[in-house]
Amino acid sequence: MSKIHIRSWRVINLILIVSGLLLPWIRFDFDNVNVGLEPPPHPGWMFFLAMWQDTINDLSGHGFELLLLPFWLMSFSGFLIVLYLIFNLITAIKGGDHKGNKVISIILIGTIVAILFPVFIGAKPALGYYLTNLGVFSSAGLEWQS
Repeated sequence: MSKIHIRSWRVINLILIVSGLLLPWIRFDFDNVNVGLEPPPHPGWMFFLAMWQDTINDLSGHGFELLLLPFWLMSFSGFLIVLYLIFNLITAIKGGDHKGNKVISIILIGTIVAILFPVFIGAKPALGYYLTNLGVFSSAGLEWQS
């Protein structure tokens, strides 16, 4: 693929991921009494910020507990997504030769798998969740190309 197409693909992925992080993300409906009365879900960046804070508090207060591993993986995945956004922005601005990296692609797929955990425990994803996962999955496809 040409440099212009890859740069455009990177920019589209950036837009998808950033817009997904700015839109509502996940709603947890564990309380059946107040269904419909709860506030709208928080944006993705607030979800990740809360996950990071909880992880830091858990590690400093309780140490390593195996039961909290899925939440730590989600928190780490959020950190990797933000790190990839920065990397992707720098690469899109610089516009150098595209050298696909299969390791980054596998890591991005791993972040999607880790972020699926709340859905497995009963959360209801919103539009931002889907846009972020679509952007990360598309980025994984871009990075897989060599």
